[in-house]
Amino acid sequence: MSDNLIREVHTSLLNYALQGLGVSPLAGGAFDLTPYLNLLAKGNARGPQADAILTTLAPKGERSGTEAKLAPGPLALTHETVLRTGRPSGDPRAAFERDWRTLGNDPALYFEAAAEVIRKHAWAVQGRRGEPGVSLYEEFKLLTALVYASGFSPQPFERFTLIAGDFPGIQRTIYTITSKGAVRGLRGRSFFLQLLGDAVVRTLMAELGLVWQNVVYVAGGKFLLLAQPDAADKVTACAAGINARLLDYFHGDLSLCAACREVGAGELYGEAFAERYKSLKDVLAEAKLRPLSEQAAQNWEKLFAPQGAGTDRHCAVCHYDPQDERELHRVGDDWWCEACLSFDELAETLCFRHDYLSVDNRPEQNGARWQEHLYNLSGLWYGLHDQPPQGRYFYRLNNTDFCSVGAVGFRFLATRTPIARDRKTGKERIADFDTLAWISEGIERIGILRMDVDNLGLIFGEYIAPLSLTRLSAASAAMGLFFDGWLNVICEEMEGALRLPQSLYVIYAGGDDLFVVGPWHMVPELAKRIHDSLAAYVNYNPYITISAGIAVEEEHFPLYQAAEHARKALDDEAKEHIRPDGRKKDAISFLGKVVGWEEWETVTSQRDELDGLLKDGMPSALTQTIRQMHAQYEQACERQKPEPGKLIYGRWMWMQAYSLTRLADRHKEVPHVKDRIRTLQESLLSPQAIRLAGLSARWVQYLRRRRTEGQGGR
Repeated sequence: MSDNLIREVHTSLLNYALQGLGVSPLAGGAFDLTPYLNLLAKGNARGPQADAILTTLAPKGERSGTEAKLAPGPLALTHETVLRTGRPSGDPRAAFERDWRTLGNDPALYFEAAAEVIRKHAWAVQGRRGEPGVSLYEEFKLLTALVYASGFSPQPFERFTLIAGDFPGIQRTIYTITSKGAVRGLRGRSFFLQLLGDAVVRTLMAELGLVWQNVVYVAGGKFLLLAQPDAADKVTACAAGINARLLDYFHGDLSLCAACREVGAGELYGEAFAERYKSLKDVLAEAKLRPLSEQAAQNWEKLFAPQGAGTDRHCAVCHYDPQDERELHRVGDDWWCEACLSFDELAETLCFRHDYLSVDNRPEQNGARWQEHLYNLSGLWYGLHDQPPQGRYFYRLNNTDFCSVGAVGFRFLATRTPIARDRKTGKERIADFDTLAWISEGIERIGILRMDVDNLGLIFGEYIAPLSLTRLSAASAAMGLFFDGWLNVICEEMEGALRLPQSLYVIYAGGDDLFVVGPWHMVPELAKRIHDSLAAYVNYNPYITISAGIAVEEEHFPLYQAAEHARKALDDEAKEHIRPDGRKKDAISFLGKVVGWEEWETVTSQRDELDGLLKDGMPSALTQTIRQMHAQYEQACERQKPEPGKLIYGRWMWMQAYSLTRLADRHKEVPHVKDRIRTLQESLLSPQAIRLAGLSARWVQYLRRRRTEGQGGR
């Protein structure tokens, strides 16, 4: 393939986008895109701005009723842009021209950077084909993918290959570690796996001769690519090589599963595409049931024979028992394996702000353990930098202003890592769970938050109707913008509002879910902010909701058990919440109680009222009395099975009247105590208020108690 042909194709692709932006096209561009355009879906969307696709999704035959347009102007992590709170400032045309000029006189020679400029400035512009929810950039992206998957042929191939991938074992790899070095190990492992997923996709792209526009989505360890019709054998061989290296490094805990399905050139939208996509997901699901199957045939003993040297020496963090004890390294009084040392080093690196990520060839000098290991697994060299790295191929992190610093593009990654100052050395270090527990308000605990979008299978399986490759890509990109990018902003704003140092670990965020660790008292408020922000992001689309599960644990509690407690709170409690009208999920499980988000304001109002009374002089017996009343009410409900919304009469009512009145009489020094107690008594006669009162009272007890009294500061 000649350089002239590549340049002509790139010029034609860029001109398609430039014309959609109302910008003068580049000279040249004789490659005819018409045959490829005929493969894209059409629609009757109107107006200069594309629909915000997540605001439009609904079950087949229904409308969300919440449709909204994307914010005009360049993509940026601002309230005006992401949450559409106002029109972004500045002239969009001038911003585009400023970025475009940095590419020089021939942008086609710097196609990836030019495509990123298109992504930044055409992300909200309605596509020229008028397909609802599809921006000009998404059209440009699919056109580019089709041309590359057709080998730059004047006519598109008659068939293509959809490649789906996933990494079974990610949860086990991240969370199954001891409390020894848990914080650093958790953060380092999670980020390492994020980079590994990126590296695997890049490895497949290089093997198949594709570009980033061929990646329909990559998030949460899952990816989807559009490739040539003969790609399956290359994918199988490439995946086998990757799995051989993963087996050596992760000892069978993590693997790559890939599945391929051919799709006709005329089957990129509508029912035909929906059937092909479902079939592909079914094949991938089957592959995940037998991970490393190709390795089992070649390395049976490596997978199933007894492992380890048979001694008492093993890794103190992950309990890996190597055949050769020389694979372990002394760390203080413990032994650590090479992998855990590398994750620890990566976590230490993440302590400090990094605005740039490089992905390049291996340099001549040696690097950190994590860089060497990632290179051995993928053949790519990743680096984190606080300044633009000279002579490297790099991206700007969590900032779309990439042209001015010479980056090739931008990426959104969850990089929040709490930092503390060492009392002895005065140097900054990664904050451990002890520190997070200590800065908690009230009882010293850490909070583990897990959240994910409800009914994701339905959203991406039925609600994107009609389904097309472009609409699937647009919806995935919209989810990624929120969870990969905007979540960082939510955490930063919350820490600022509470005037706390960086104290929230975004251990994992991508695709549609997240895992955050922080001081326990911050976690429920963070969950509410995320819920409210997502609701605004989808313009209060009732078909896109999010649930949360929170575990509150001591700082030395085994991490894998804490993660499992949070998972159960999410999957077995919040996700199983059913309201009297039959509506499910859209809930939070906290301190053993499941609450629909619509009831959360009642919980926090009760909490504030009780906390205020205690601060003004009421004894802690107040909260215990409320909890006893709530327990009696629950017992009465179990016996009588009331209709939804009906109040159960019983002993709890006389108890609350007597006990609360007596408390008020004994503490007349509390300002307006009788009126406040009377208001509390009246509110507790509401079925909703008494049902939630136990959670509110327990929450206040946690806020008002320190595990160890009289510790002062440290």
